[in-house]
Amino acid sequence: MASTARNRIHAINLQAQLLALLKAIPGSSGTVRRSHLSWQAEFTPTTRSITYRVQVSYCPADRRPQVAVLSPPLTERGEGQPIPHVFPGNRPCLHFGHEWNGGMWMNQTLVPWISEWLFFYELWLATGTWLGGGHEGSKPRTATESRSD
Repeated sequence: MASTARNRIHAINLQAQLLALLKAIPGSSGTVRRSHLSWQAEFTPTTRSITYRVQVSYCPADRRPQVAVLSPPLTERGEGQPIPHVFPGNRPCLHFGHEWNGGMWMNQTLVPWISEWLFFYELWLATGTWLGGGHEGSKPRTATESRSD
């Protein structure tokens, strides 16, 4: 049986993650308590965008960081179109499950992914078409449907 030691991911220290996040977005704030990182920042995806307050919560025991848009709340588009590419609670789905692990820097992955997702969300609000990718052939899901990506 092959050794799993070489397949083991070395998680980045949560304090180091937080410091990198704080440096990436001046004015952001966060804490590390026990084994849990919490970070909040403002994102303005384009010069014509509104500013969103976003929270990232992460515990290494979890599969992935949890991302929530705190304000303004994400809204469905008219005509009953649910927000595409979200987890329950309208939390943005930023990546496929295998694309992030605790050995990756959040400031190099999640920060650009959050901004990109917000950009595509704004395009969807304006056009009704989700241009941000996701599962091929997937349809927008409601907040109550489970996600596997």
